[in-house]
Amino acid sequence: MQQSQGVGFRESLDILARRAGVDLGPLSVRRTRPQRLDRIRWRMSEFCHLLLRSDPSAARARAYLRRVHGYQSGDVAGFRIGWAPVDPSVVPQHLRSLGVSAGDMVAARVARNGGGARLFATHVGRVLYPVVTGHERVSGFAVEDSDGRMTPPPDGEGSLYGLGQARSVIAREGSALIVPDCPSVVAYHRVGLTGTVAPCTPKLIPAHLRILGRFADRAVIVATDRQAATSLVGSDLNSNDVAPYMAEARHERPADLTPDVALSAVGAAVPLAEARLTATLAGYRGAANPDTRRRRLGAARRVIQAETDPNTRMELAAAAAARTGLPVELILGSGSVLDPAEDRSAAAAGLSL
Repeated sequence: MQQSQGVGFRESLDILARRAGVDLGPLSVRRTRPQRLDRIRWRMSEFCHLLLRSDPSAARARAYLRRVHGYQSGDVAGFRIGWAPVDPSVVPQHLRSLGVSAGDMVAARVARNGGGARLFATHVGRVLYPVVTGHERVSGFAVEDSDGRMTPPPDGEGSLYGLGQARSVIAREGSALIVPDCPSVVAYHRVGLTGTVAPCTPKLIPAHLRILGRFADRAVIVATDRQAATSLVGSDLNSNDVAPYMAEARHERPADLTPDVALSAVGAAVPLAEARLTATLAGYRGAANPDTRRRRLGAARRVIQAETDPNTRMELAAAAAARTGLPVELILGSGSVLDPAEDRSAAAAGLSL
């Protein structure tokens, strides 16, 4: 339970006791305010999920999700995708019937004050993707409108959509797959790659890799087109928490993803540092201008020197030598691939590269 839900021992004990109908008494975990607000959002997600599944007011949303994303019933159920009704009073009234106070609704960002005692739902007429972070916990909602525009949850930086569903698979396999957005997560799970997540922000940042480093030692980041791949190669995603790899899976929409495309992309993934090196040295041999070759070689050296592991630096240097036709010694230039301490110890032993 600790591993699959990402919670501590006491909370794991509490979850299992509630499932079994056992009263732990004084050992029962008292919910903190953030946990209480997460549970309010969880209750809202349950209600909105039921609306999407069967309410007549969500018929157009169901048709949209089938047509645009290819969602089936299992996709919607597995990710608790919901529908925020157009009437802004429906969600607050439901939560009030469960005993949730107006103040907690506002604090949980599921409702806002409408003047006097009135409360209006924060999300209206939108598809909701709850960000499940643990047992009966939702940290926020990614929102999709009828034009397909996605809005990340407030304060979503550093959180990952789909982690609640994928965490146990990632922990078991030691590897995660990172895709661009919520519909892509659903699509990859649909074709069997259930260790897939997406950043809750438009851009992947090192904080996302730190989260995955708690469960995995490898993360494959998928780019869906050449522009995305170029942006990924130029990003600052070096991490000591998890080894980043890069893959490309070309498809127009997540709904078009096939198992063959997904599996081929993951199988062809290369370390992100290697992808950077390849991009840096692209066209090196065909460049007629010596200054162009020097600039590219200098950029390749910087990619190599950014790696903290000496073995990785040597591997990258060998790859650069193969691409350029230059000796490894020339690739490395005057600087050693070893860090200063290692360099001094090598010299003292009478060794040289």
